Formats: sequence, C-alpha cells, structure tokens
Amino acid sequence: MFNTDCCCKAEGNEVVEVVWSENPKFFRGTDKSSYTPLFGAVLGSNLDENSAVPRTAPSESTAPVAPLHRIEARSEPSTKQRGPPLPVFEEEAEAALQPPVPSRPETPVAAWSYHDSPKEAEPELPANFSPASRADTTERHEMPQEGTFIVNLEKVDGDDIGLDFDTMDAKVLLVSQVRRSGLATRWNATAAEESQIRPFDRLLEVNGCGLLPSAELVDVLQDCDANIQLRFEHPDVREFSITPDGRKLGLGLEMSKMTPSLRVRKLDPAGAVHLRCSEDNAPHMKPHDRIVQVNEESDNVARMAKQMVSREVSFKIYRYTLEMESSVIQAI
Repeated sequence: MFNTDCCCKAEGNEVVEVVWSENPKFFRGTDKSSYTPLFGAVLGSNLDENSAVPRTAPSESTAPVAPLHRIEARSEPSTKQRGPPLPVFEEEAEAALQPPVPSRPETPVAAWSYHDSPKEAEPELPANFSPASRADTTERHEMPQEGTFIVNLEKVDGDDIGLDFDTMDAKVLLVSQVRRSGLATRWNATAAEESQIRPFDRLLEVNGCGLLPSAELVDVLQDCDANIQLRFEHPDVREFSITPDGRKLGLGLEMSKMTPSLRVRKLDPAGAVHLRCSEDNAPHMKPHDRIVQVNEESDNVARMAKQMVSREVSFKIYRYTLEMESSVIQAI
C-alpha cells in the first residue's frame, strides 16, 4: 500500500523537510517547486498544476515508504549522498495509517518472586543488627535447613570471632581455619560434635541474613556486635573412581589459596567425568564441588592436580546444598 499524501522538501540533494497529511488538499496552493512526492525521482517531476501527487502510480520497483509526520531538518546539512528509502513491509505501512490507539495507564506489577505462591513476609532482624539495613535479604532460593546447625556467640568489645574464610566461590563461603583463640574455639569446647565448627563448613546465615555473595557475608559478620547467630552446613562427603581410557577428564578447576582444595567450575560435556555421570545417571561431580583428595594425595593442591593424569583416578569430594551454576573455563 502506498501513501501518496507524503511529500518532502529538498534543498539541492539534501532533504530538509518531510510532511504527511491525511487531507490530499494539504499541498494545493503551495510552492510545488519546493515539494515533491516521496516516490518522485526528480524534484518537481510528475506534478500537475493542482496537486503535489504524482499523475501516475509509482512503478513496482519503487520501494513503499511508511507515512511519516513532520521531520525537521538538521542544523547542518550533511554532504553524504543519501540512498533510496528502505523498503517497508506492507503490513507496517497499513498499520501506520491507522489512527493512534490511546495508551492505557500502566498497571503496577507485583515484585518478582522465585516462588509461584504468594511471597511471605520477610523475617524481622534483631534491632542491634545494623548491617541488615544495607543487605538484600530477599529469598530467591530455599536455604538448606536439613544438615545445618546453629551457633550462638556473645561478643563483647575486643572479642575476636576466630574464623578465617575462603571466599573464592561467591556462592559457597567456607571456613578455612578455626583459630586457637576466639569465640569459635570457645563455642567448640562446649558444643556437641555435630555442632562444632570445622574447616570446610559452609557459612549460610548471619543473624538471619543470608543468600549474599561470600565477600559481602563476611562484611556483615565483621560489622556485627553483641549477640551473633550463625547457621553452618557440614559438607556432604562423596567418593568415586573413574578410568578415563585416554579421554580427558573434562574438568574446569580452580585452585584455592585458603583451603587445600580444587573448586569444580565446569564439566565438559565431552569429558570422561560428564559421560560417566550420564551413563550412571548420577551426579558424581557438579559445579561448586570441592575436590579434597585425588588418589592418595591430599593437603597439597599441586600434587592433587598431577594425579589426574593417572590411568585410574579416585576422587574425594565435598558437596554443598545450593542452586548450581555452570561457568565457562578451559577444560583440563
């Protein structure tokens, strides 16, 4: 469909104005030497004495142009040669001729929630927990509850918590060391064995605040004073062996500087480990797992990595409960 009521005004080779009117009489009585239809090849061509509309319909080779409202010229005409108008689909040209539809007022949209059920009210944090005002405590994943334990510490001026952390994995904040002195060691002296803090335990929450990147969760802990409640998770210990048969293991790994472990970042779909998981229909290894022993080697990351070229490889793995993510890294 063509719109014959759209004309342009040009100065030399530079189009300085484009005018569209629903009334064909809009251009009558105007200076026709200054206006030409968009389909005219030469300025002033194909114009009769009473109209700025071409006498003959444009040829099939001429590309249709959607109607436009007035477009003002640029302050400085460009010297670059302009090409022919770009083609427009017929449906788009017809849609542009339709009267504008009044826009409806936007309806407020409820805040996004991971769960389909109505969002529950967020738990109130203790009044003495100042970092909660800047921390995002909105739950997007379910926090693991089974297999976790609570640690309550009473902090006074000058007390040190006595914990060092491995923040390499933004999703999994691990205890790298329990110092000989501090609130954590004091807690372990009286707590039951299953509630004692040990290296490779994962810190989940600080005073009810969790699901933060590892480094931010450490900051929240450092800003706490008085009573502190921590939720930890012991790792799930897993072991499995594999014979690669000349195939690469296909593991994307990262060496930790704080704990003697290798963090699994990716499994190559063509690698031996991923294929073994598919064959057994079992997740022998996943991203965010920590490899703590390879064959008989442990406590030394470099020697553990060298063992992975053996004919048969046995792994000891620590796993944690969380939403898994995969990331791109060069496979071994």
